[in-house]
Amino acid sequence: MLYDILLRSADTFGDKTAVVFKNRRYGFRALLKMTDLLAESLRGLGLKQGDRLSTYLYNCPELVLAYFACFKLGVTVVPINYRLKEDEAHYIINRSRPAVLISEQSLFSRIAEIMPELTSLNQTFLLDPSEAFAGTLAFADLLVPLRRPAPAAEFPSGSDAVIFYTAGTTGSPKGAVLAHDQMMTHTRGHCDLVHYSSDDRTLVCLPLSNNFAFSHQMLCALCSGATLVIAPAFDPDESLELIGREGITLLYMMPAMYRALNNAAETKTHPFPNRLRLAVVAGDTTPKAVFDGFKLHFGLEMCEGIGMTETQIYALNPIGGGKRFGSVGLPVGYTKVAVQDDAGNPVPAGGTGEIAVRGGIVMRRYLDNPEANASGFRNGWFLTGDLGRFDDDGYLWFHGRREHPKT
Repeated sequence: MLYDILLRSADTFGDKTAVVFKNRRYGFRALLKMTDLLAESLRGLGLKQGDRLSTYLYNCPELVLAYFACFKLGVTVVPINYRLKEDEAHYIINRSRPAVLISEQSLFSRIAEIMPELTSLNQTFLLDPSEAFAGTLAFADLLVPLRRPAPAAEFPSGSDAVIFYTAGTTGSPKGAVLAHDQMMTHTRGHCDLVHYSSDDRTLVCLPLSNNFAFSHQMLCALCSGATLVIAPAFDPDESLELIGREGITLLYMMPAMYRALNNAAETKTHPFPNRLRLAVVAGDTTPKAVFDGFKLHFGLEMCEGIGMTETQIYALNPIGGGKRFGSVGLPVGYTKVAVQDDAGNPVPAGGTGEIAVRGGIVMRRYLDNPEANASGFRNGWFLTGDLGRFDDDGYLWFHGRREHPKT
């Protein structure tokens, strides 16, 4: 189960820095200790395997603790992206029905007035408690449990670990249910693919409530003994400063973020420190000017890939030589990718069809959404809704979304 990632790394790497956030630094052993304290408090609240806890937070170490404390208990985490507003957060909580919410004043204020409507919530904890929000409790109290931490709960490896809600580009947001064993398969596979090591330092600018940062950065970094440098949210100037000051080696961002980072670098009149060895871009089509600008300022070719909440990155350009500009790369070795026609038959190289993915990294299901499950899977393949083609060398090329819903 996912808690074992932190358990093993604390034993292997001890006091090596696991997380950096502003002026705070946490070693692996300290992170495990705080996780165990939080887990025991949540257990004391009555949370158990199969229950749900929601987070509505900017990126912070407390979010990492909440994930792993829940993983220890078998409690499913429902993270709410800090970019979401009142109606969207309301929708997610109503649909997923968590028993506990962990938030902070600036975000909780968006939903405070509608709390009586969120009937599943028994208790709300704030990182920065305030008398202005009656009925909320202090998160810090959860780090002082009434009992000594107990061993991890035992539950099936296929149990639900986290529910990420999609952006809702084709209707209402859907809750993608990711399981412990599925995420372990992805974590091990991606660590091998990009050669994560304990020498790496990855800068988290995307929300940790997003599967891109959660799986490719948080889980992989902590699994490999790397250091997770957390920014509360993306700011290009701060990111550029952190890349130099913290010796960042790995970046995972979307194209617009790299464009902003290039613009920030453009303003510098003196060289800045740079230890980057890998910069992964996914989430949208990346203009060539962004690639060229990044190579100019950072001396490194960006590595384009493709993925989604339901699948993680399933294709990526080669880490070393062999990148093919404009393609989203080669299928990763730990999953299967196909281009299919409307009947589910493979489309020959050069032909366009729907991209389909299968294997251990694909989500289990959409939460309480039989219609989406029925249309999203066919003969064991998950249908991404994206169009693409393979070239003769096996590189995948993205050609946009399907114009019509799948039937």
